[in-house]
Amino acid sequence: MEPENIVDKIYEALSDSPITLYKLCRRTKLHPNTVKRYVKLIQNIRTKEDIELERKEFRVMIRKKKASLLH
Repeated sequence: MEPENIVDKIYEALSDSPITLYKLCRRTKLHPNTVKRYVKLIQNIRTKEDIELERKEFRVMIRKKKASLLH
């Protein structure tokens, strides 16, 4: 299964109310280790700075977004 599909499944199974890991596993039909790994990854990504992708011909350049002056 593609990582994007796994993330989508996890987000679709979540709601506003708290849910246990095992209930999330049952809803997504994913292994608990997979769910733990992806939830941890999602949390880490959301706390980090955003990145930019810039295409130059056939290359993709990746860098951190510049911090705004308001922060």
